[in-house]
Amino acid sequence: MRPIFTIAYIISLTCFLKTTPLCCAGKLELVARVSRTINKEIMDLTKCVKEVFEALEHNRVPTLQLVAPSYYLLQRKLQAVPQECRSVTLFRAKLRKFMDEKYWTSIKAIHWIACFLDPSFKQLHFLPTTKREDVKFKRDLISDVDKWIIEEMNAVENKLNAQASSANDGTSDDRLVNYLPLK
Repeated sequence: MRPIFTIAYIISLTCFLKTTPLCCAGKLELVARVSRTINKEIMDLTKCVKEVFEALEHNRVPTLQLVAPSYYLLQRKLQAVPQECRSVTLFRAKLRKFMDEKYWTSIKAIHWIACFLDPSFKQLHFLPTTKREDVKFKRDLISDVDKWIIEEMNAVENKLNAQASSANDGTSDDRLVNYLPLK
């Protein structure tokens, strides 16, 4: 997540480092060719990305349920804007590709379960439903989340049953028995 967070700073630093020596060397005509408009648009774009990642990095607040909605929020923010210059549109496209390669692949079942269990995201309204395959993805995802939750509950139950049976055999650590739920 961190690489996108620092893009704004890298761009501004690069611009500063490239223009400062040129100004001192009497090469102001080269500095004049730097498009400040494009730099500002890219900085504004990366600031909105920075805000999303800051929300995911809270230390005292659980953010597991925010991972999937944040991905879709970023995808919306990185959509091409009509009448935007080609350089910024290309930058947006590269960021979207990066998000798909790095961020989308890191979203796991646990993120979807956490999202589903959070009342504010339970209906998955953040998912796009403009295309038929979007609607199918949402329907299948809700079905999958139900299955994942049941699988997790069964796995926990099996583990507790195994611990309880080993406790009855006398092979378990007595401290573990104290943490088993009462039946």
